[in-house]
Amino acid sequence: MTSVLCCWELGGGFGHLFRLAPIGLELVKRECQMVYAIPDVIHGVACLRNHAGQILRAPVWQTPLKAHPLSQTYSQNLLRNGYWHKESLRHQLQGWLALFDAWQPNVILAEHAPSVLLATRKSGIPCIAMGTGFSVPPLTTPMPGLQPWFTLPERYLIKREKEFLAYVNPVLQDLGIPVLTAVADIFEGAVQLLCTLPELDHYGARPDARYSGPVIYTPQDSETVWPSDKRDNIFVYIKPEHRFFRQIISLLKEMGLPAVAFAPGLGHEEQRALQGENLSISLHPVNLKEAATHCRLMISQGGHNAGALMLLAGAPLFICPGQLEQAVWAHRISAQGLGMTTCFFGPTADLKTRLEAMLSAGDIEDRVRSFAAKYATFDPIKQVAKIADQCLALSCT
Repeated sequence: MTSVLCCWELGGGFGHLFRLAPIGLELVKRECQMVYAIPDVIHGVACLRNHAGQILRAPVWQTPLKAHPLSQTYSQNLLRNGYWHKESLRHQLQGWLALFDAWQPNVILAEHAPSVLLATRKSGIPCIAMGTGFSVPPLTTPMPGLQPWFTLPERYLIKREKEFLAYVNPVLQDLGIPVLTAVADIFEGAVQLLCTLPELDHYGARPDARYSGPVIYTPQDSETVWPSDKRDNIFVYIKPEHRFFRQIISLLKEMGLPAVAFAPGLGHEEQRALQGENLSISLHPVNLKEAATHCRLMISQGGHNAGALMLLAGAPLFICPGQLEQAVWAHRISAQGLGMTTCFFGPTADLKTRLEAMLSAGDIEDRVRSFAAKYATFDPIKQVAKIADQCLALSCT
């Protein structure tokens, strides 16, 4: 039996799990053993238990607190996530290597898991690096700047690469892992799966890239009562700790717009207090495919998977980014006229004015319809099957 180890290391939310789950389901149908090593075991059990052989906690970063500026490159983002601290990086790599030894997988599927990619440089286990454009960046030397609203000189990008290598290479050398000559070497030897589309790539369309398309997955067992039986509902997918969450909920009630909100982590008491005649709040994941047939617009923080599903179904996006990765993606979406965004750097937002403009923006609706028509033949089931094919092909090498 082929053993597949699915590893997720960095980032939060349901998107990473929802990207791995359908691939795991497909591989189980092909009689593979699925082992998951993930940071969010609680949500992982709920999402993966129907097919996972084992669900393990991924090695946990034990980095001391340190202030970092906003990341301007992929390597700076890794430093922010702990790569600056050599003992924590050592612990992380040793943890992954121990997992490899314990489970002896035939192939590894790494979803936003750069430490896994580094560890496979020693283990030699075949590996697929999959994810959005953010987690599978352009493999150039130096790597490009991450923030699209300004251009960085090449000398700055080279300096950031050297800084990263100075932190990481001594640890790799001590552990017997081949050192890096460039940041892009993190992906050396791994098959890269860019699970997005050119229009949805955080770095913009890459001329020579092979786009696999987004992995479209959503729970099917949830039923939602929509306030309107027409396709004029608003779907909100924002965490309660978001700075604009309560303002958005109040605004939708004030404007009388039919809406359903998914607010993971909201307490039951506040759920009851915030709901209204025209607005209901779910504490459990909503069937996004169903939501796409009922809503004219999604308001979100900028999650790639949910956003891609909505755009492919012809629903525009109104994005209120809560962190840099979401702000970068929101900028790309807005620049192409597939939605609007609030300013990530501003302390406040004129949400009512922006939302009213969004609801009356016929040109955005037209562009989203054109986008959906362009990819009307995209088949997420066939795409998942192709990824499973690649996993099994690699396991035989």
